[in-house]
Amino acid sequence: MKLLQKETARSRCSRSTVKCHYHGTTISGKVFDSSVKRGTPASFPLNRVIAVGLKHFN
Repeated sequence: MKLLQKETARSRCSRSTVKCHYHGTTISGKVFDSSVKRGTPASFPLNRVIAVGLKHFN
């Protein structure tokens, strides 16, 4: 996980929406889905994104 832009205007909450690029991979590393290949980042409600590591970006 890499922070690209720090939000300064307000703090995150579970109702926030995040826009990000991702690669979905199998355990063996085979890519089965990729927003990078599509060229468009995906938007997700923050409470539906894997939260591991998000606390480190405060």
